[in-house]
Amino acid sequence: MARAFKATGQGEYKSAFLKGFDHLLAAQYPNGGWPQYFPVSKNYHRHITFNDGTMINIMQFLDEVIEEPAYDLIDDEHLLRTRKALERGIQCILECQIVVDGERTVWCAQHHAETLSSVLARSYEHPSLSGAESAGILLYLMDLPEPSPRVIEAVESGVKWFDLAKMNGYRYQKGKELPSLIADQDAPPIWARFYEIETNRPMFSDRDGKIVYDLDQVGDERRSGYTWYGTWGTKVAKAHAKWKK
Repeated sequence: MARAFKATGQGEYKSAFLKGFDHLLAAQYPNGGWPQYFPVSKNYHRHITFNDGTMINIMQFLDEVIEEPAYDLIDDEHLLRTRKALERGIQCILECQIVVDGERTVWCAQHHAETLSSVLARSYEHPSLSGAESAGILLYLMDLPEPSPRVIEAVESGVKWFDLAKMNGYRYQKGKELPSLIADQDAPPIWARFYEIETNRPMFSDRDGKIVYDLDQVGDERRSGYTWYGTWGTKVAKAHAKWKK
């Protein structure tokens, strides 16, 4: 809508953009997190959602609003609200980082809307350390132009966790057959989608909510219909090497 207004000058595009933008800012909790849906529901959608990049995508968009000329329709009051929303969002990310035995690790896919603790989302998405969502969070933090000491600490802790959690000697094979882990000494490192918080053990689940520790024990529907392993940590390691320079 903002780009359409810039191209045409038609006021209805500006009005539509500002209506949606105000909705986005209003959706943020006072603690800095965003729910999956707004207005909030009573189920898991109300919790702070990192799942599938939801909150990080919102914050990246707000960064674009501040930086890109396409959004110069935004007035000073909206810009101030946007900057404050980003500050609260970053603080929320830092507060959500899970601490295990006194060590900061990474994040869950969803965190409680009030307590910020890790929470269940869908029945097969348990409180856990997330290899997928945490990668996106770390990439965002490393992209901040002037990271605070607290952000630097969060990044270093998260990168350390990714290094400890990586799996060598296997590739995640998806195709016509059921997805499975195949021994392959030449394969790049992979990471599980979810790790048990207390043990750092890869964990899986079916729609019945039962936790298992072997992908082969997941039913065909969820085994094929969900991404249980990925190379997410590779991007983290590459970005960190550049970030440290």
